[in-house]
Parts: sequence; C-alpha cells; structure tokens
Amino acid sequence: MDTPSRHSTLTIALCFIVALIEGFDLQAAGTAAAGLRQSFALDPKMLGWVFSAGILGLLPGAFFGGWIADRIGRKKI
Repeated sequence: MDTPSRHSTLTIALCFIVALIEGFDLQAAGTAAAGLRQSFALDPKMLGWVFSAGILGLLPGAFFGGWIADRIGRKKI
C-alpha cells in the first residue's frame, strides 16, 4: 500500500511533468511562429489571432476540469 509521502511525491512529480510539457508546447509554438508567418503570409496581427485562438482553446478544458473536480471532490495530498 502506498504511504502518504510516496503518494504526495508522485502527485508533485506528475504536476511538474505536466507543467514542463505545457512550457515546451508554448515554446515550440513561439519557435514555429516565424515559419508560420512566412508559410501562410501572416502579418503580426493575424499571427496574434492564431496564437490567441490556441490559448483560448485551453479554456474549455480548464472549465470542464474544474467542474469535474467540484463534482468528484478534491483529494488531499
């Protein structure tokens, strides 16, 4: 059976990995911006709309994730 400290360590490690992947995702998008701008002939304003749409796509996941957490309940670690 898992001890509370082992469970906490695993939870923190998973949160760190998710944050690391999210940071990599944002950095990769920023790196790809120059190529996207050239390939699709986007001006800076349109490029801003493209990346804003990507960030706005995170909102439904955050909304439903929070709703599920409220329904199921948060677990103490």
